[in-house]
Amino acid sequence: MKRAAGFTLVELVVVLILLGIVAAVGGARFFDLQTYRTRAWIDQITVTTSYARAMAIANRGQKVRLVYDSGTISAALAADCSTATTTPLANPSGNGVLNLSAPDGVTLAVSGQTLPYGICLDSLGRPRDTASAAGALLTGITTLQVTGAGGTTPIYLEPETGFVHL
Repeated sequence: MKRAAGFTLVELVVVLILLGIVAAVGGARFFDLQTYRTRAWIDQITVTTSYARAMAIANRGQKVRLVYDSGTISAALAADCSTATTTPLANPSGNGVLNLSAPDGVTLAVSGQTLPYGICLDSLGRPRDTASAAGALLTGITTLQVTGAGGTTPIYLEPETGFVHL
């Protein structure tokens, strides 16, 4: 008997079963928005820290204070590192001040530090502590840890340059 061109009924059923298995396993991961929200928050932390560093370099007469909390990041201009009097940094997207909130189910921590944790960026973009007006230069890498979607992702802030990276 000659076989007709194309699939037989058995081959078609096998292909449909395999497609169903792939859709059931892969589809659930594809539609899990928590992974995308977590990645968006990681990107937002990285971009915001880089932007604050650039603003510190651009505003040579002032410093930029960044405050990291479990669900927020805020940035402000300050005359010195320890002052409580600050001017909120404008959000580059034009939506008011630079005060961002994490999506639901995503948290931020700083290794070895209690929250809220503040740093001060000087006119060279270097991170300093907020214990004194001049602020002592940070000596070690600051590790920000974003937890969400079943895992933790570290973000590193370099001490000498203020460079932030994954």
